[in-house]
Amino acid sequence: MKLSIISFVAFLLITAMVGTLQSASYSGDAQHESDAVSVAIIFLELIDDEQYRSSWDLTAPIFRNEVSRSNWVDMLMTVRPSLGEVVAREVKAVDIPTSRQGVPDGEYGTITFNTSYSNMAEAVETVAMVRIGMEWLVAGYFIQ
Repeated sequence: MKLSIISFVAFLLITAMVGTLQSASYSGDAQHESDAVSVAIIFLELIDDEQYRSSWDLTAPIFRNEVSRSNWVDMLMTVRPSLGEVVAREVKAVDIPTSRQGVPDGEYGTITFNTSYSNMAEAVETVAMVRIGMEWLVAGYFIQ
């Protein structure tokens, strides 16, 4: 049930940011994609290491406006330990669309990971990203 709550909140954030994005993938700049993936991995590793407060520091204003640092920490402390240790994680897909509809100007993307935890053999993690200035930040997080 508690995993459902954090998943629902994260889903709402993702939907608000990238739910209406068109599906065309950005393929012109490998470094651009690599930078977004790197931030997503750092974000996930902070969560893996129970550095929940620090993971919130990598989030975008749209995320912070919806979820306070203390609520984020509380949600993760409730849910994350039940998944156990990360056994494996690999990038499944990177989607940085060239066009978007219904969202503010900016660059957005989603990075999907196939993840295996000691207490959840098959999970899909999705990290929604937004680029603000020269920096990629997390706009949402969802575990299925």
